[in-house]
Amino acid sequence: MHITFIVTGGTIFQKKDPGTGSMVIAVSLDDLVCGWLADLGVTSSTCVDLKARSGAELTYDTIFAARDAVLAHLKDAKQRSAGSAAFVLVTGTDTLEEFAFCLDLLMGAALVAESASLVVTGAMKPYDIEGYDGRCNLQQAVQVKNAGRGGTARPGRALRARAGGTGLLHEFTPLSAVHCPLFAVRCSLFAVRLLVQVAASPHAAQFGVLVTLNDDIHLARYVRKADSQLMGAFQSHPGPVGQVREGRVRFYYGPPPDAAAWRDPRLAALDAAAVRPYGSRVGIWLTGVSSGPLPEPLLTQLAGLVLAAPGTGSLSASLTDQLAAWTARLPIVIATRCGVGCNFDDHYYRGSRTKYESRGFLLAEFSHLDAVQARNLLVLRLAAGVYPQYGGLAGPAGGEGEAGVVGREGEGGVRGGPP
Repeated sequence: MHITFIVTGGTIFQKKDPGTGSMVIAVSLDDLVCGWLADLGVTSSTCVDLKARSGAELTYDTIFAARDAVLAHLKDAKQRSAGSAAFVLVTGTDTLEEFAFCLDLLMGAALVAESASLVVTGAMKPYDIEGYDGRCNLQQAVQVKNAGRGGTARPGRALRARAGGTGLLHEFTPLSAVHCPLFAVRCSLFAVRLLVQVAASPHAAQFGVLVTLNDDIHLARYVRKADSQLMGAFQSHPGPVGQVREGRVRFYYGPPPDAAAWRDPRLAALDAAAVRPYGSRVGIWLTGVSSGPLPEPLLTQLAGLVLAAPGTGSLSASLTDQLAAWTARLPIVIATRCGVGCNFDDHYYRGSRTKYESRGFLLAEFSHLDAVQARNLLVLRLAAGVYPQYGGLAGPAGGEGEAGVVGREGEGGVRGGPP
């Protein structure tokens, strides 16, 4: 089996520079995978380095570079009749959820059609911290591809032999001293191996893009980074689609029934050049207590706006009136600021959808997305020409690379926007 690794950097490759005291990228992929790929049935591997960087530096250019690398290697594998392809993307966790979400929109359908898997992973702890999770997460990502033979993925024979034939956990039992650095490193190695098994699972190929960290396997569509620091930071509201238990990959349920319809084929034809102008001109505005009007100069500079509103997308009357005057020339999405839930509720609060859609706001196409997901989807849809009614009225200008304009009502200005 062949595995293609795509690397963009992140905490997984970082450790402290003893000279400066700063965190630097000082670990390579070879340092993390050396010596164990063959144990999982990986006979060859390729690494595509998209230049190491922090997750905070992620741009749509990098997302499309990763997409293009996967498609190129997928085409090559098909021409060589090399069987199903497996890909592991290693990136920073700060924007990992956005990376995975966008890739699933852009190429999830192509992956499923080709029975290929793409697993995204990273690390919450740097390489030189006890309990480092990078190797663990990386190994599990690859392990997913090996699962499915009999419903689970098992470690390779050589690995079991070294563990005395009693399973992976036995290999680490003698080194279980709480403060033993060697134990931490060996546990990390165990974790990296498990990640490989996820990408190697035939079952993984039916989902499109998956995210694997901390023994959990999440759908890219649902995963969120719910905590800024903890090992279990990544969560998905229906729960993980699978997990790695006892050294084996276990999937609990299949793809959502609307998975195919959710991926818009118009987005698959996009390239980086088409998306680049929109990156810094689609913003998120957080609403809440003392909701009031937005600065008009800000609205004139935007190509799109996502409102992160309380509850099921509730806006104050004054804000609704102000922005309704803009919806004919500026796409304005209402999303919930809650981590999970819909942006309208016609079951309990009847009319909550038409109340806003009748005035030009966008809701239904962005239901059950948080504000960050809604922003990424809006950027891609604008670039794909999904909303021709806006034409050049609020057309984009300038370059890409900023994370987007983000503001909060009540502030004198907007971070990333005009004062």
